[in-house]
Amino acid sequence: MLRKWVLVASLVGVTVLGGAGFTLALFTDSVQSGGQDFVAGTLALEGNRVDETLEGPIFYISNTDDGAAGDLPGARETGLWAPGDSHMREWQIENIGTLAARLTTIKATETSAIKGPNGEDLAEVLQVTVRDVHGNVLASGTLASFFEGKSLTPAVVLEPTDNLDLYITVELPLSTGNAYQGLKTVVTFTATAEQVKNNP
Repeated sequence: MLRKWVLVASLVGVTVLGGAGFTLALFTDSVQSGGQDFVAGTLALEGNRVDETLEGPIFYISNTDDGAAGDLPGARETGLWAPGDSHMREWQIENIGTLAARLTTIKATETSAIKGPNGEDLAEVLQVTVRDVHGNVLASGTLASFFEGKSLTPAVVLEPTDNLDLYITVELPLSTGNAYQGLKTVVTFTATAEQVKNNP
C-alpha cells in the first residue's frame, strides 16, 4: 500500500513540473489603416501700402528719403508736419494663411523719437483714426494711445485670400503748442488677428 501512494505522488509531481515548461500559443494578426494626415492650418497676414508701386511705410516725410525703396522714390510724401495738417493713407491687410482670421487689434510701436526737454512726445498730440472702406470708425485716439493696442470695433473677419483696406488718418491738431516744434516720432503699426475656428 505504501508503494502505491509513492507512485501516485511521483506522477502528480511530474505532471506539475512538465506543465511549467509549456507556453500557451494563440493566433494573432494586425491590420493598419492608410497613412493619416494631421496638418495644422496657418494664420498669416500681410500688409501693404495702397496706391503705391513700392513696398515701404505708409506715412513718410520725403519721397526720396524715408519713402523711397532702393533707388525708386515714393509718391505720397507728407512733408514736415504743421498744426492743422491731416493725412490719410490706405493700409491693405491680406489673409495669406489657410484659416479664417479675425482682425482684433491695431498697435503702434514707437521705434525712435526726438522728445521735448520736459519729455513731450509728438505721439501724445497726433490724432489717429482708423476707418473701413465704408467710413466706419474702427479705432481712434492719440497715437500714444495706440502703443498699448486699440481694439477694432467691430473686429473684422478675413477668410483666406481676403483683403481689407484700412484707412488711417493722422492729424496734428491746430491747437498743438510750441513745445512740440521740431519733435519727431517714428512708429510701426501692427495688426493682430486670431483664428475664427473654435473661437466664438
